[in-house]
Amino acid sequence: MFHPWIIALSFLVSYISAHSAKPDPTCFMLKTTKRSDDCCPTPDVVDEAVVEKCIAQLVKSANTTGNAEEIYKCITDCTAKELGLVKNNAVDKDAFKQLLVKTLGKEADFKPVVEKAFEDCHQKMSKIPEHELLKPATCGFAPYYLMNCVESEIFKNCPASKWTDSADCSELKGKINNGCPFMAIVKDEAK
Repeated sequence: MFHPWIIALSFLVSYISAHSAKPDPTCFMLKTTKRSDDCCPTPDVVDEAVVEKCIAQLVKSANTTGNAEEIYKCITDCTAKELGLVKNNAVDKDAFKQLLVKTLGKEADFKPVVEKAFEDCHQKMSKIPEHELLKPATCGFAPYYLMNCVESEIFKNCPASKWTDSADCSELKGKINNGCPFMAIVKDEAK
């Protein structure tokens, strides 16, 4: 299955290569060629066209520092704004949850996992001091934080009916359990 966020990752790989900014290398050092959807296939969250539009805007504006996390943050922030998930520079909790339940939660096995992941992640985000969420940056932090957290939690708590129990998938889960960003374990469609 193909996630529109993978487009963002593909963009990241080429952008990072061109600008020699490197994310934490241990997160991306994988023994396996398996990726998140090989282990826990999930429905798409966002229409590919929305992500492509945000990537095009980002490329056109050259509005990043070249840091992988900052680029991913900008794409996520733009996507959230395009989908109406951000209002007055804050995440619209109800709109965000509705999108996740409508997309990821449309499969019965995922619905309770998605709802719990969202509530847990939103609660964690609410404990981050406001000045940290609103630090001067190129792009908003809150949508990125929330999406990374939700995707990571869903992966860690993938329903047994969807999970592929293997050493490869355990390696990926270990990366997420050790705090690596979710983008470290998604498939790079550019390869």
